[in-house]
Amino acid sequence: MNDSHTTSWYWPPAFNDAKQLVEYYESVAIPDEALFRFAHAYTRRAVAEGATGIDTRIPPHLMQTVLRAAMMRGLAKYFPLPEQQKVDKYELHYVGGDQRTVKWIALHFKTDDLGFDALYGEA
Repeated sequence: MNDSHTTSWYWPPAFNDAKQLVEYYESVAIPDEALFRFAHAYTRRAVAEGATGIDTRIPPHLMQTVLRAAMMRGLAKYFPLPEQQKVDKYELHYVGGDQRTVKWIALHFKTDDLGFDALYGEA
């Protein structure tokens, strides 16, 4: 993996395995712009699907966790299946000390199509 001083949320290192991907995306700082883009893309999609009110938003206290899971799962698609499954099974801190797997979070919020929109999508 590349030196952490030359990488960022927008320019991740090249990962050799699931462990490196998880460790990186669990700790890298998420820029406010990426959070905004992700929230905007999520709301835009929810409204297009007919959601209203609170159903159009990810609770703010969960936003970073959901975005981290989306990016982990999005990049894991390029790994061989056993490595994808390692990422999917990894548990992230969720609500009140609870932990949920990357796969559970991504499927619950239906974010598989939104991770890269937070990086490079239109705000």
